[in-house]
Amino acid sequence: TATTMADGKVFATAGSMSSRVVGFGGVFADGTTSHKVHPIEFSSLTEWGDTTTVPGNNPGGGRVVNDTNTGGKHPGPREFFGLAADAAGRGVVYGGKSKLTPTTDTTYSDVWFLDDSVTDDDSTHIWLKAVQWGDSTLGGLMPAARSQHAIVWAGIEDDARTQFAHALDSMTCYVYGGLSASNQPLGDLWKGQRVKAQSLGVPFPNQHFVWIWKRLWADDPSTRRFGHTMVFDPGPSPDGTPDGAPGLPSPT
Repeated sequence: TATTMADGKVFATAGSMSSRVVGFGGVFADGTTSHKVHPIEFSSLTEWGDTTTVPGNNPGGGRVVNDTNTGGKHPGPREFFGLAADAAGRGVVYGGKSKLTPTTDTTYSDVWFLDDSVTDDDSTHIWLKAVQWGDSTLGGLMPAARSQHAIVWAGIEDDARTQFAHALDSMTCYVYGGLSASNQPLGDLWKGQRVKAQSLGVPFPNQHFVWIWKRLWADDPSTRRFGHTMVFDPGPSPDGTPDGAPGLPSPT
């Protein structure tokens, strides 16, 4: 859906209905930023709940991911970050800006995965910090740190006809535009994919996942923007029906 807001901007949404939403980060009343994860459960009432996040290398339960890169850390406090979720309910957080005081800020370029915990509760999540691999065709170039960008998962729901090929397996996402660390608008488009480290044939000791970047188009003054949204359009199928072959995301 596309809804025109009072300020003229368009709020675009797509996906499947769910009774559960997870919120992350934001700004406190004093102007500083938060690192909290908050699940929202929808029933007869809507209730915010605080949550516990644990590092992905020590989640408890039976599924332990060998990931020393996370090392007990979680994403720093931030606002204006990108958060996309796939059909399996997993999240990808990229970039954003922190305000440790109301007058000082830091712009990020990190990638984090947010997943449900393996423990038997509904309020614990696990963070995994991704090792990033730049575009090999551009000498290892990676996206510049940014905030107020748009990010979208390369699919709509758990129907393969609404997804980019392997989008669910690789958590494929697109990132477009935003503001640089010097508050300059950006107009580049990137694709990121999560892959298992051992599949790359390069040693990543005790690292389970690697996030690989591919630049789809370079920064251009005519495409620069920030504070926008983006949805994924799977495009028509080869026979012309709406069910079909994946396309590129559509900025709004």
